[in-house]
Amino acid sequence: MRAKRGREREAQLALEAAGMTVADLKSAMRAEEAARLSDETQRLYGEAEAREDTDWLEVTEALQLRVLTAAGVSPERMRAALFLLRCGAQLFPRDEEMQQLSLYVRHNRASAGNLTEGDALVDVPLYTLPNSGGDSAPTSLRKACANGGLPTLVVGGSFT
Repeated sequence: MRAKRGREREAQLALEAAGMTVADLKSAMRAEEAARLSDETQRLYGEAEAREDTDWLEVTEALQLRVLTAAGVSPERMRAALFLLRCGAQLFPRDEEMQQLSLYVRHNRASAGNLTEGDALVDVPLYTLPNSGGDSAPTSLRKACANGGLPTLVVGGSFT
């Protein structure tokens, strides 16, 4: 119950800091989706990914700033409004409309998985990130964890 009240309080504080209502947030989320899916933005995403000095995240941030500015968010309230736009589904988990409006939630393919402590290590290929200074030859999770029988903690993530 305490966590629920904490999240509700965080959501209310974010709305106040952004000078927005839930209806304003939903409207901004609709505008963001329309802008993201536009031919122009898709072209910008493609151009950004083809370059070395930028990527799609910078295109998205500029788009979000434009959407929120058009919605009347002042520069002083922009950080809070960006937080709301990016975290609305998490801040309002019981709002079904908010869950469907969130592009991130609707298209999220991540899951908690089913591994538990003591499970056998699943071997997967591992690759060094470009410019990380490491050996560029691919390896495997099992090889990377070969540490003389000591316990191993594996933390996963993605890089795109």
